[in-house]
Amino acid sequence: MPNKIASIILNSAKTEGLSDVFVAQPDSLTENMAGKFFLLASINGKKNDSRKIFDFLVKTFENNYYNDEKLALCGKIEGLKVDNIFEAAVTKTNNDLQEFIVSEKLLIDFSSTNLTLGAICDNKLYFSNFGSNRALLIFNRGQKYEVINVEANATELVKAESGDNDLNKAPIKARQLFSSVINGEIPDGAYFIFANEALPEYLSTREMIEIVTKLAPIVASEQIKNVLAKINNYVPFLGVLIKNTTNLVALEIKDEKKEERIMSRANSSLNYTEERTERVLAPAGLISLSKIKNIFGILKRSLFPANNRVNQTHQAYSKTHPLRMDEQLNTPKVNIGEIKSLKLARSDSFLVKEKIFFKKKNNFLFTFFKKIPNLFWQFLDPRAWQELYRKNISWLKSLNRRSRWLFIGLVAILPIFIGSILLTNWRHQLKIEQENTDRSLKAVTSKLSEMNISFLYNNQEAANKSLGEARDLLSAIVRPDGGRAETYDQLQNELKTAEEKVNKIVRLNTATKLASVDGLQVVNLALAGEKIYVAGGTSVYEFSITGASSTKIDITGATELSAPFFDDKNDRLYYRSGQQLAQLNLKTGTSNLINVNNLKTPVELQAFEIFNASLYALSGQDGKIYKYRRSADSFTGQSLWLTEELDLSGGQDMFIDGDIYVLQTGGQIFKLFKGKRVDYNLTPIAPAISGTTKISARGNNLYILDAPTKRLIVFDKKTGGLIKQYVLEFTGELLDFVLNDTNNSVYILDKQALYQITLD
Repeated sequence: MPNKIASIILNSAKTEGLSDVFVAQPDSLTENMAGKFFLLASINGKKNDSRKIFDFLVKTFENNYYNDEKLALCGKIEGLKVDNIFEAAVTKTNNDLQEFIVSEKLLIDFSSTNLTLGAICDNKLYFSNFGSNRALLIFNRGQKYEVINVEANATELVKAESGDNDLNKAPIKARQLFSSVINGEIPDGAYFIFANEALPEYLSTREMIEIVTKLAPIVASEQIKNVLAKINNYVPFLGVLIKNTTNLVALEIKDEKKEERIMSRANSSLNYTEERTERVLAPAGLISLSKIKNIFGILKRSLFPANNRVNQTHQAYSKTHPLRMDEQLNTPKVNIGEIKSLKLARSDSFLVKEKIFFKKKNNFLFTFFKKIPNLFWQFLDPRAWQELYRKNISWLKSLNRRSRWLFIGLVAILPIFIGSILLTNWRHQLKIEQENTDRSLKAVTSKLSEMNISFLYNNQEAANKSLGEARDLLSAIVRPDGGRAETYDQLQNELKTAEEKVNKIVRLNTATKLASVDGLQVVNLALAGEKIYVAGGTSVYEFSITGASSTKIDITGATELSAPFFDDKNDRLYYRSGQQLAQLNLKTGTSNLINVNNLKTPVELQAFEIFNASLYALSGQDGKIYKYRRSADSFTGQSLWLTEELDLSGGQDMFIDGDIYVLQTGGQIFKLFKGKRVDYNLTPIAPAISGTTKISARGNNLYILDAPTKRLIVFDKKTGGLIKQYVLEFTGELLDFVLNDTNNSVYILDKQALYQITLD
């Protein structure tokens, strides 16, 4: 057919509704009569509703257009043309579509829906447009191509003929979807592009002309998609590309004989063109095979003039007697007799009764390996080398002066030749490595950009995926030299920043130092009202939150005070002391020891808390939680709180707020309620948690201290999602932390000092 059509569909799946292109593929007879029709649609609505409308349009118009009985009468009845049938099919499709939308109760936003329905037959184009789709004509005027928006000009003509300047303001249902039909001839060798509004905005006119006019439509559509894919990954692009080749086909047939006449003359110059191309494309510094052949030919003619004369004689004789070269070169001549009959069966025919066998040559590999031992011993024999040297010297002396100098020149050039080959190969490999490095660096940059976009849209999963791909690409690159090293280092820093951004890491380099605890041998921290209590051994040190001087409190009879807990209802501070509890009355300043019935030893007991007048103790040794009832100044009535089998042997700490949160060694948290485990998981983070020591909570946030990596990690208490990771770079060996709800602060204790930080 004289017209070539290709479609363009890019990013169609990323729209809310439907963006698609359909080009009909009728049989040859139907195509000769009515051509091909196409539909370019961008429908705004639910995907299922949009797909129903698109499929209905394709099926209905195909039936109304190709199955019209008057189609076979075009050209036979005066006034009946294809454009009349196209208009009738559009009108009927309009009515059918209105009924279909109402009957199916489809919800479509027609204010942002764009449809183009058209047909191309020979060099005639018919189309109807609804919405903002573009119809662009590219044709050759003079020495350059121009682009005209045909759809815009045609729309103005419809308004002028109708006398209605507010045509586009009419209701959709009143004027239907396709309210007008535009038709006309495509100039010879011209191109027509139907596209959605985004395509000509992202593809410049110069680029469009450059691609469409120099490539076949199918190839041009792929090139356009490649160009647009680099610009934006989220905007859908649709298009139909049509090339009119009506007279171009006739011109090719007309010039076919002329081309055959030209070919005979062109072939004579092909060898010369090939040689020139080979010389132009040859790498710098490399000696080509043709040059080597010429050099050895000169040397051969110079070193062996007698043989040269024989070769010249053979060449001259072959030019004058081409059919008798066998007689000159093949000796002795073999008489094969005459063939009298031409009615012979082929050698592979079943009529041949006997097979013909040819004499087999000796096995080359067998002969070669058979000679290897002799060659090896000759290689080790000094006399063989002496004989070889003597023969070469004799041969060199037998040459005339000119031949001798040519041979010496050849020997001198040979190292240069080999060096040139090695140098060229090295440069070629270096260039390939540099190109691969450049591509990899660009790929890393692209992945980091994708990560930033995903992070901007709060798509954590996509951001992590792009970050991992960028990390793998960069790790596969060996650090280059020169200017690329700077780019590599910059990408390393950007990757590190991106990792911290995706993993929500905040680095804290400074903090307010409240007091020095160097030499006090303290190990834990507690907050009670406006006071901070730091304990270790048998002593408790009291600090104000302003960081003033400390007060030392000794608890008589206590041993290794640990696991502090503040009971704000009774204004008492509790510590574990062996198998007892040390109680510090903050109102009176007095202290005493409380007995706990069957309380585990410090080695067995990881944490305890008092909640609703009951003591809950976590035993990591046997993986249990025990509950004790308070009775006066003691706790009695030990019982197992868990009502189901659950291994808590890795428990490090716990927090109670109605639910019990048990912190495991690797950062896992078990959430328990009424003695049973509740489905609860924390989001995996990077870097992975290596050694947790304490858990606490404030509001809807959970706080976990990962001492080995100096991190205070904040999770959402309800969902387990990561909120922030605070890296406490100002501290030494971390011991404990405590939260202050009053001023949104966190107090951090290491072996040297007590710090205060404010969290956002």
